Amino acid sequence: MNALEKGYAQTIREYCLQSKEKNPVILANEIMGIEGFPVAGQAHHPLIAASLLTAYANALNEKVDEHKLDAVIKRSDSLPAGFCAGFGSDAAIISLGITVSVILGNTVDEGSSVGRTISHTLTGMGMLAIANNSGARCCKRSTFTALTLAANYLPATLGVTFPKLEEATFRCQFFEMNKMCNKKYCKYYP
Repeated sequence: MNALEKGYAQTIREYCLQSKEKNPVILANEIMGIEGFPVAGQAHHPLIAASLLTAYANALNEKVDEHKLDAVIKRSDSLPAGFCAGFGSDAAIISLGITVSVILGNTVDEGSSVGRTISHTLTGMGMLAIANNSGARCCKRSTFTALTLAANYLPATLGVTFPKLEEATFRCQFFEMNKMCNKKYCKYYP
């Protein structure tokens, strides 16, 4: 059964529950390669959150917590398609903030102020990284950008180490499916 028949949220959940991948970019890339996974759109919001949470747990040699996985999928899937164009911020990056908030159990209370700072700092850095992209929207590029940033930021803040991704050689395998591909203007274009 492909991702269209099963539904993208369920596809993401099932894949993450069985994955041992410790690099969130590689994990997301694997899921995006599943037949029927959309080229663009809302499916990328829970994909980013679930990939980061799963890689985080795997990097700590822990099993991903199903309740946390369900929480990040539900919260990030509440960000509608087109959010990036019409709300002044990028849902890929907000999905990172959601994930860190769930990992740390952030609340509005004073005791969560450090956790909120970690989440907000990552979100702010991510918005700047996305703002430096040019051309048409590309959910794949935003996914790669967001998760690469998180993999580089979280070791210093949460003490987790992800396997390094050779960003200079990492290339998008989905460009032919994307009619709006920015081609040579995208750092992930082959």
